[in-house]
Amino acid sequence: MKILFITFGDVSSCGWDIRSASVIRVLADAGHQVAVIASSSDLADHPNIKNLSDGEKTLSRWQLKFAVIKATGSPGFDMVHAVDDAVIFVGKLCAIRKLRFVYDARRCFSGSATKGPFLHRKWFSAYDKKLEKKMLGQAERVVAGCSALRDDLQLICSTADIMLVEDIPLQSSVRSDKWNRAALLEKFESPHATAVLTCSSMPGKQQEVRMILMAARKVIDSIPGAVFFFHGTDMADAEAMAANLDILNRCAFMSEKKADRFLSALKEADASLFFPPSGTRYVQREIYTLMNASVPIVAVESASHKDLLSDQNSISVLSSSESMAEGMIQAIKEPLFSINLASEGKKMIAERYSLPSFKHKIRMLYIEVMTRE
Repeated sequence: MKILFITFGDVSSCGWDIRSASVIRVLADAGHQVAVIASSSDLADHPNIKNLSDGEKTLSRWQLKFAVIKATGSPGFDMVHAVDDAVIFVGKLCAIRKLRFVYDARRCFSGSATKGPFLHRKWFSAYDKKLEKKMLGQAERVVAGCSALRDDLQLICSTADIMLVEDIPLQSSVRSDKWNRAALLEKFESPHATAVLTCSSMPGKQQEVRMILMAARKVIDSIPGAVFFFHGTDMADAEAMAANLDILNRCAFMSEKKADRFLSALKEADASLFFPPSGTRYVQREIYTLMNASVPIVAVESASHKDLLSDQNSISVLSSSESMAEGMIQAIKEPLFSINLASEGKKMIAERYSLPSFKHKIRMLYIEVMTRE
């Protein structure tokens, strides 16, 4: 089968979102010919993968749309795989060109708690809902990354054929040994840290960032040799807050798009703090990576992650600096308890969210699509 894979985002096999790259590789390994249009791409060479966009520079939306128009106008594609908001443009073209498409959904466009595809979403909320329902019904198959998203999409279009395909850990494709412990700790005044802690899901709200940094301050007061690695927020603001709390020399803030340095820190970590965005309904992709590491997770309570996190594989804490600090200190000071938690997390990933499981689901998706007339 010849598949045209379209996303208006990046396709990276070493970044924080490897889902698109993983889908492409699975399809190519299964013998499908996959042509890729993406804003940017760092895919490794493969005989069944062809990059139709310029992989050396980031393309604008207009350049991407022009590439899509050109590609869909060429004969020979059996299926289009449209990711996230690319489906709005792609779905209309597929209707004109009489092409079948799979919709790889990452969110809902309509509804009070969602983010629409337009800048001024409130002005277009009714149009969003009508358009989303049409795209869901038109798609040959819809892919959702978590059960909550699947349920929300099904409410929008009851006739949509939706398949659940969860994310996979970054360790499936990104190296976690690029930096050793000495290289990671060389920026700190005390390179012989007694405890390493990570936080990959720093929130965007300043008051929440400050709450996390205040928790870090309490941990450092209790464990003087503790150091922190953070990723996922405005680094300048976070560094300023850390300086005000007099812990900047114990914190490393990572802003790079690639995930390998953070994974190296996670590999050396004694505990990892997970702070999901407040009010989110959907599973955050980094939780699979944290659970796949041999590190105890200190998780702020979240209804969206109740099917993944439990007292058997994580330490549940409240959204307060005191509770988060107590959880991290407990993880460090009770190593046997922490080892058991981490082992249970890895066991769940191996059983339910591994790369082989992901490959099987994607292959079955296209086998089923191929057999339809």
